[in-house]
Amino acid sequence: MMYSVRITDLEKKFKNGRKIFSGLNLELEEASLTALVGASGEGKTTLLNVIGLLDTDYAGQVELFGQKASELNQAEMARLRNQQIGFILQEPLLIKNMNVRDNILLPTVYLDKGLRKSKDYYLKRAEKLAEQLGVSQVLSQKPATLSGGQKQRVTAIRALINEFWRMSQPDRWMKKTRKSS
Repeated sequence: MMYSVRITDLEKKFKNGRKIFSGLNLELEEASLTALVGASGEGKTTLLNVIGLLDTDYAGQVELFGQKASELNQAEMARLRNQQIGFILQEPLLIKNMNVRDNILLPTVYLDKGLRKSKDYYLKRAEKLAEQLGVSQVLSQKPATLSGGQKQRVTAIRALINEFWRMSQPDRWMKKTRKSS
């Protein structure tokens, strides 16, 4: 059985001494769907930050796609994040001076050449995903012109553009989307 994530004996303490995890073990199989559910302050975002290699201040072992996080340098972590993990955050972070299409395509710029497909492939993929998520009409616009829901969908497309594993904190925007449907 292949695991995309394997965590062993994770312990995380904050600077104020509060312990959020103690002896946490988790295995996520490749191609599986997993939901982190819990009340505010129980560590969902912290766990996503650890899995996403954004937080490395913990005890225990984190293994992503067969690689031990503790053995990766900053450049290797950045490469793994770009090539294997896509983030959909609660607050959509789009680059203001780039249009929507370029925001979506940004992760493809940083792919290793051996993994990169043609620019035309990514343009067509972006257009297809934008059509599916109802934002094809805003691809040439700047983020400032978009509604909050449109920004969230653009962020989701950006996370999907490289066809890999995704991490999301959809709770807030999913509620808004359901209300507006």
